[in-house]
Amino acid sequence: MGTIYRVLCEACGESCDIATGMGKAHATLEKVAEYYPQILASEIKAYGMKNPQGVFWFQLQPAVCDTCKKIISVPVLKIKDTGAEYIGTCPDCHKEVLPVEKLQESLCPACKVTGLSVSRIGNWD
Repeated sequence: MGTIYRVLCEACGESCDIATGMGKAHATLEKVAEYYPQILASEIKAYGMKNPQGVFWFQLQPAVCDTCKKIISVPVLKIKDTGAEYIGTCPDCHKEVLPVEKLQESLCPACKVTGLSVSRIGNWD
């Protein structure tokens, strides 16, 4: 079950809701691959077909896109036996982003001030 968070910048008032975690639909690599560009999706699906019992870890994680000036959810996939890691791009501008572990300690992408407020507002599946 995934979690939905509301992120609010106390300084400028910008806010957004982001989905994190994973749901039942992410139980197969075929479904997870849908979050990635075609070339990576093909690679992920090919691995899944060759290794139907392959162990993987997948979650949507928070990230900051400095290009779009937004806080977003980004897919992160780790294939356990190969060590391969796939981090998705910004869904709007398709630039590379890195997941953020402690969103509360991040700068607001709109005003560049530290002090984001993060509150849980729901679950999703």
